[in-house]
Amino acid sequence: MKQRLAFSPFLFAALFAMGCVAHLKDYKAQSADEEAIKVVLLHWENSWSNADVSGVLSVFSEDAQIMYGPPNQKNMASKNEYKDIVPERMAANPKADLGSPVIPKTRTLLSKPLS
Repeated sequence: MKQRLAFSPFLFAALFAMGCVAHLKDYKAQSADEEAIKVVLLHWENSWSNADVSGVLSVFSEDAQIMYGPPNQKNMASKNEYKDIVPERMAANPKADLGSPVIPKTRTLLSKPLS
């Protein structure tokens, strides 16, 4: 379980950066893990597009550190701090479209389990 959770933020960032070739909702998950990740990402995308701050924040753990800002100026905020920042970011970027993922097949995600 910890292996999946450690990998999820990376996958989220990769999918978000991909742009829109097709839509995530049309992606056919290849495993239960991919389907679970897809559900979370679609929830985030729908929440963002509907200006639902609590929905966006619900995908982050209570101790999350959230990176935001333009590529040349990255800022970090706790989940509690981000709740005051996200409405302005939503106003500037009202719609989210994560696109369709390209997930390479690998033998393992991590060389050993996290302890």
